[in-house]
Order: sequence, then structure tokens, then C-alpha cells
Amino acid sequence: MLTLSNIRHKMWPIYVTLGVTLIVWIGRKWVYGDVFQDPYKYPAKAASLCATVLMCWGAILSARFRPLERFFGGLDKVYQVHKRIGRWAFFIIPLHPLFLSAHNLPDLSAFFLEMAFRRPGGNPYLWGQNLGAAALMVMTALMILTLWIKIPYHRWKKSHEGFGLVLFLVAAHILVVEDFNLV
Repeated sequence: MLTLSNIRHKMWPIYVTLGVTLIVWIGRKWVYGDVFQDPYKYPAKAASLCATVLMCWGAILSARFRPLERFFGGLDKVYQVHKRIGRWAFFIIPLHPLFLSAHNLPDLSAFFLEMAFRRPGGNPYLWGQNLGAAALMVMTALMILTLWIKIPYHRWKKSHEGFGLVLFLVAAHILVVEDFNLV
């Protein structure tokens, strides 16, 4: 088993991009006086931003970019970092819908209903929500295949290409929801 203990200090570019992303987001909210009425939206948005940045890093690290291989000390170390941040993203992203729906508690049916697919009708925001739910479902299925189900390598590698679809759905979710954001 490969260990990352000797390259933890080399994770700083990932930590820096996470920090800068959160600082820019908080700074933008402060400068423009953009305040959420629902306080649960703050951890929801922070979770989505962090998970998205981590997913982007995962895609970058999987591209076999030589300077990154040299920086981390070899392709094996790059893939270990890729694996670690992929797990982080997977365990962080569920916080986004959980906190977005937290205002419904203690009504559990409303809490879970808001996280499910919903008939958009004339509401474009719900189209964006459905894109987010689809992204989470596809990511969950792919992570189950990646982490817990043993399949032949060639199938595992092919299924890993599905993470491109996850990033596409995430980008579409962000664009649609931001255009029709409900405060």
C-alpha cells in the first residue's frame, strides 16, 4: 500500500485553491452585501464549492500531466492524491443538499422531498435542482463501483470516464441554478 505521509506537504496547491475559492466567495458576499435569509445555505454552498474544486483537481490529476507527476514524486503518488481527494469530494458533496433542505426539519418528508427529483413545471430553478440530483446519483453509482465493488480493471477504467459526465452535470447545475437562484 502506498503512503502519502511523506508528501502531505505537497498537497498545498489543493488546499490553497480550496481556501482561495472560499475566501473569494465570502468576500464577494461581503462586498455586495449578498446575505442568505436561510443560514443553512452557507455550509451548503461552502460544501458544494469545495467538492467542485476537488472534483476539478481529480480531473486535472488524472490527466497524467508531467509537471504534476514530478511535483508529487511520481505517477503512483499522483493517483494516490487523486484517490484521496475523490473520496473527500464524495463525502463532502452530500452536505450540500442536506444543508439546503435543513430548513425543513423536523418535517422529515419535506426534508427528503426537497432533495429528490421534482417536477419542474414552469420553475427553471427545479430543472437545476434535478441536474444536481442527477449529478449526485451518477457520482454515487460511480464511487460505489470505484471504491466498494471489485470489477475487472478495464471495466473499472471505463466506468471512471463517467466522472466527466458528473462534472458536466455539476457545471449545468451551477449555471441553471445560479441564473434562477432563490434567495
